[in-house]
Amino acid sequence: MTVLITIQLKSRPGHLFPDVTIDADVRSAPGRVLEITRKASAKGRQSDTFRIDFIFRDEQQVEHEGYSYAKRFRIPAEEHVTIEYSASEPWLSRVSGSHAAGIHAAVFIVPVLKLWIGLGLLWYAFASIAIRKKLLREGTLATGNITEVDHNTSVKVNGMSPWRIRYVFEDKEGVAGSGTIMTFPKTRLSTEPPAEIGTPCVVLYDRNQPERNTLVMEGDFP
Repeated sequence: MTVLITIQLKSRPGHLFPDVTIDADVRSAPGRVLEITRKASAKGRQSDTFRIDFIFRDEQQVEHEGYSYAKRFRIPAEEHVTIEYSASEPWLSRVSGSHAAGIHAAVFIVPVLKLWIGLGLLWYAFASIAIRKKLLREGTLATGNITEVDHNTSVKVNGMSPWRIRYVFEDKEGVAGSGTIMTFPKTRLSTEPPAEIGTPCVVLYDRNQPERNTLVMEGDFP
């Protein structure tokens, strides 16, 4: 992600997503290609990305020089082209069909989504730990039964996938509820499930909010 941002700002200083700015209030004008240069890759080799320098006049007939980027660009210098520019910031411009920065904004979607998902999982983990610690200190005990145990292979941390355990419980006063916890195996080689379906279990829950509950695991209490 840092590499992408660095490349983006280097290709268009001060603007992380110039194409988004252009698209917000885009205008078109005839222009002329001044020069086409092939960019070098990070290793110094020629890439398939070209920088296109051009000149055009905006709707106020003010002349601007601009540049944009495209892959496998075939229009020769001095060729007349259509320029797309931002009405509010006409120095932000591009040849129609190219993009205004070294990397198109769409390329950032996947890493940004991964970042948000990672932050969401991190927040969930910290929140779950805080709730569990509070329940271990102040929770009310109830008995229950394990209803489901499965290996959540869609998640991996240090090469290990967690076990997901679902359970139901009810205390002596008739307060009932259900819950789910995730627990990791002790070692990467461990394949034994941490619990069996139908076996009794002990649950700690918040008397004011029974939906806040956790399964008491071996080692929770000295």
